[in-house]
Amino acid sequence: MAESLAVTPACFKCPLEPIIMKPPKAVSKAVSTPARPAAATACYRPDTMTRRGTNQTPSAVRASPTQAIRKQAQDQVKNNKQTIEILSVDQYVDAWKKKTGKRLKDITDELKNKSAEDWTRDGKTASSYVSTALDLNTARRLLQDLGVRGRIALKTVGNKQYVIFKGLPNTRTIFTGTRYLANNAKVVDMAVGRLGTAKSVVKGGRLTVFLVVPINILIHLLDEQSTLSTLVGTTITDVAKVGIATVLAGMAAGAAVSATTIAAGPILAAIAVGVAASMGLEALDQHFGLTEAFCDVVEKTATAVRDGAQTVKEKAVETYEKAGETLQRAWTKLEKEWDSSYLGRVFD
Repeated sequence: MAESLAVTPACFKCPLEPIIMKPPKAVSKAVSTPARPAAATACYRPDTMTRRGTNQTPSAVRASPTQAIRKQAQDQVKNNKQTIEILSVDQYVDAWKKKTGKRLKDITDELKNKSAEDWTRDGKTASSYVSTALDLNTARRLLQDLGVRGRIALKTVGNKQYVIFKGLPNTRTIFTGTRYLANNAKVVDMAVGRLGTAKSVVKGGRLTVFLVVPINILIHLLDEQSTLSTLVGTTITDVAKVGIATVLAGMAAGAAVSATTIAAGPILAAIAVGVAASMGLEALDQHFGLTEAFCDVVEKTATAVRDGAQTVKEKAVETYEKAGETLQRAWTKLEKEWDSSYLGRVFD
């Protein structure tokens, strides 16, 4: 600190002699913070101290990025945990027998005794539900993306119809936007809205027909007692049943679009009504024998047409023979008249 000189009159000595005096230095009191003891410093843990005014620790109030990543990894490992049981062949056979009450040899014998016709008939039954399985997968994806309560709204602006999705788009993986055209490829593929549901139902019916008809032809080729009338009658009745089920499923889907705003409601209604209609029509067919009756009608019609064609053929042959006999008689008569005439005698 720089020293300052002050000149003051002397009060103790000669009043004429000035005395040079130095001002007193300011005394500053330094407040020093006591050092933390070593033991206290070693025992200090921030994550064990509670936040003022709360009962939470700092780690509970705000987790570090490393802790969040660690917790996320632990949750993924916990959710993906699987249990693998290793069994010997004898243990597996015993478990199968206890579960089903049958031996594996019995199952294999049943499969060996099945004919190719039986396999094709089972394949035909399974092919009737292929489109249903695909629709169920579509409904599962839709529910997974939008949730059970995922809602939509149909709005027409000008000549264009839009499908508006309710909720937060950042929580979805398929429909990441809030508004799509009704004929958008993503909307149609997921069977959302009136147009998407209708196209999904029609596509399912078309797929069923494409699978059932070739299987009917294969059954006809493998069955030695099958006739062409049986093939035609069975195919027509199968296509008719698929068409009726498709129409009923489409009507149910359209009613669901008008009645509810839940996104997965129409496709679920179409699946339920389509399966119920298919099973009901199959039960009616088995109970009343509709396919066999229609095959008999086709057989009788084919027989009548064949008999009619045979009759027409026979009549045509008879008419041809009669015309030939008439021409032969006319020619013979003409020869006789020529021989008896004057020119005939001259040329002879």
